Amino acid sequence: MAELDPALQDEISNLQTRHTALVDAVRNYSGGSIAQATNDLLAAQAQTESTIDERETALLGLIQQQTDKPVPSLMLDFLERVYMRGARRLEHGIDPYSILSVNRVSSKWVWGSQGKLIEMGADTLAYEYDPNTGAPLGHLNEPKSTNELPECNRWGGNPNEVDLPGGADTFPGGKSGTTAERIVPTTTSTGHYVRQPNIPDNTDADISYYLHFKPQGYPQIQIRVNGYSGSVGATFHAGSETVTWTAPDTAYAKIVPLPDGWYRCEVAGTATSDGSYIHVFIMDGNDSREYAGDGTSGIDIYWGQLEMRNDPTSPIWTNGSTETRQADNIQVVADGWQNRRQASVLVEMSVKAGGDSGDNVLTLGAGRGNERMVLSKEGQIYVTTPEGSSFNGNSYNLNLHPGVTRYGLSYKEAGPMHVTLDNGANSRSPGAISDKYMEVTRMTLGTQHTSATDVINGYIRRVHYYPFMMDLADMEALQ
Repeated sequence: MAELDPALQDEISNLQTRHTALVDAVRNYSGGSIAQATNDLLAAQAQTESTIDERETALLGLIQQQTDKPVPSLMLDFLERVYMRGARRLEHGIDPYSILSVNRVSSKWVWGSQGKLIEMGADTLAYEYDPNTGAPLGHLNEPKSTNELPECNRWGGNPNEVDLPGGADTFPGGKSGTTAERIVPTTTSTGHYVRQPNIPDNTDADISYYLHFKPQGYPQIQIRVNGYSGSVGATFHAGSETVTWTAPDTAYAKIVPLPDGWYRCEVAGTATSDGSYIHVFIMDGNDSREYAGDGTSGIDIYWGQLEMRNDPTSPIWTNGSTETRQADNIQVVADGWQNRRQASVLVEMSVKAGGDSGDNVLTLGAGRGNERMVLSKEGQIYVTTPEGSSFNGNSYNLNLHPGVTRYGLSYKEAGPMHVTLDNGANSRSPGAISDKYMEVTRMTLGTQHTSATDVINGYIRRVHYYPFMMDLADMEALQ
């Protein structure tokens, strides 16, 4: 279903482009052969459009003959960039922004399909790709966050026994006009490090930090986020692509390979003490911070990010002051794809580590008095309508099920409801809407209708909406 006769669609688009000027030129001409030719052209165009509709119907029939899966009235596929909606149940070549709106007033940095870090404009879909394989990951949905480093790419403030000779390798993508820094330990036998300022009070605070580095003779670094001996930190080894040590208050540490020999090193936790600097130690490759360098080997380093949260988000460039990237949410206005009485929704997401248990995957409703049905990332359900509010708790731990999570939700108003996660790994039939009536005027993905709180940090991959209630077994089968 990803491609429905694209050659025919291109043919019609080209035909319309070639003849638009002619149609406009003779629109008001009342006689002669040109008017007759135009009428013939318009008739032919109408016939061609009719043929397109017939071909769509035939294609849909063939699809339905070969599968017993239902066809959604709304489909958003952020992996293959295929979008479908409407009562006809099948429309191809749709501009996604004719269906949905992205509400994020800030630009965003993502890894593009060419293996480079690129900047996406405000209020646009942030398609991200695996930086090494080019595999699509989906739309990157993130909460509001601030890079607390006033100068994210400054490494020369109060270093210890290192030289900065220049000549670093080029980072794949990134901020135009900026370069990485080459860091070379001196021949003095001691600790070798660079620092970045940690200005916020870290005491009992969630913090996360990451940077990008490339070995230039030394494959190992150690990051201490909250001070020289900070309790949130980790040691990263590029040679084995492993985290070899974590400090006691570290909840999360990860080394991610990037193109051209670069790596992203991430660490997060809840600090028990403050620290005025982030320390990045260049280690000898054998877990030692103190040694004598050879004066030429070192590392290249680029773009650090400090956030007051337990899960890092996409890069935010700073140059002189801290910067904030606003939260994402996607909204789809109900214009005929919805059913007033019942529905089923399937959502496929890849949620990043960290965040809160109540971060929201999907919201339906927003009719009378902002009524809504909210599904959280752990499978919790919250429903509020003029008839009252209900909460149905759940504790599906995504950390125990890493990777892609598939959510299924079906209901009839004032009636039953089914919820399932990951092919029936977590299924139930709560009574959250048993006495309530809900009008659907829009769908919101990644958060609630009414605020930018509890925003998912992760990838929205696919959304299918069906204008009828499925039973639990059918939803599990579709996952």
